[in-house]
Parts: sequence; structure tokens; C-alpha cells
Amino acid sequence: MSVEASQTTSSGTSAASLRDEQTELTRRRILDAVVRILAGNVADLSVEAVARESGVSRPTVYRYFRSKREMVDAVGRMYAERTGTVEAGRAATLDEMLAHVPDIFRRYERLEPELRAAAMSAETRGPSVRYREDRVGLARRLLAPYAQDLLEPDRERLARVVTVLLSSGTLRSMRYYLDLSPEEAGELVAWAIRRLAGERKEGMR
Repeated sequence: MSVEASQTTSSGTSAASLRDEQTELTRRRILDAVVRILAGNVADLSVEAVARESGVSRPTVYRYFRSKREMVDAVGRMYAERTGTVEAGRAATLDEMLAHVPDIFRRYERLEPELRAAAMSAETRGPSVRYREDRVGLARRLLAPYAQDLLEPDRERLARVVTVLLSSGTLRSMRYYLDLSPEEAGELVAWAIRRLAGERKEGMR
């Protein structure tokens, strides 16, 4: 390859890299605006409101998010990534998932207040309901080896109780009522789930 061709390739790669970086910065700017609006308990999240808050045009907002639902879902994904629940959701065993709990609680505690508030806003209730079955399904799957002696209604009750124990609401309650650190709360939740699942069974430690 000639020097001239090499410089062209290098320049082209650099330009493409800059475009990608600018694209990501713009998307993040818009998403940050969505978070601020949701955190402020604005009842009517709209493309117009996001455009004003982010300082970009409506067509630019539509280029990144085609609907209000896409914006809210993106906030949910960011919340899941920041708290580590994405990694926990890939766990193959109950022990593997429980090992994530103290870190999830710790990362939740470190979230920006605006993102926490956005995740609890009225606008996110719809997605929360849609994802609830995914969370219960994960608990159901990981608890299956330890609930074989239970009747089906009790297996379902166990999965639902464990889902609640793994929630940020549990952490907030333990912080308020017991003054526990995120790590202590995570360890207590893991202990409680092991007891509920029956740690006497093979595979539980």
C-alpha cells in the first residue's frame, strides 16, 4: 500500500471514528434528557419535551428513538446495565446468581439520584410490568432444582417471593429499617433465599 493510500485509509478511519463518537454523544445527550424528565415526574413524556430538554431538534430525537416507549425502554436498559442485573440474569445456577446480589445492591446505591428516580417514575411502570414476568421466570428457573418437592402453587409463590427479595425495594427497606450497608443487605438477602430454597439440598452451600 502506498503512503498516499495509507494516509487516506487512516484519515477515513479517523473520520468514521469521530462520526461514531458524535453519534454516541448525541444519543447519550438525548437519553440523559429523558432521564431528567422522568426523574422530575413529568406526566407526559414526549418527543417535544425531550428535544427541548436536550437542545436538539425533533427530527434528531426521532433518528435515535422512534417512540416514547423506545426512550423509556432505553432508560430501563441503562438502569439494568448500571446495576449489574444484566449479568445476574445470565446466571446458570442459583448460587451463581446470588453471588451477584451484594454487587447489584452496591451499584444501585451508587446510581445517580436522577436515574434512580427515573426508574421509579410513573412512565416506567408499563415496562416494569412487562419485564416482571422475565424476573419471575428467572427466579422460577434457578429455583427449579430446589423446589421439586413443592406443589406447583408453592413453587410459584417461592419464585415471586424471591423476585421481591432481589428488588431495589428490599435494599431500601433494609437500609431504612435495619441500617444495613448494601453489602450487608445483599448477604442477608442471599442467606434468606438459600434458606427459602432449602440449603440442605445438593448444590446449595
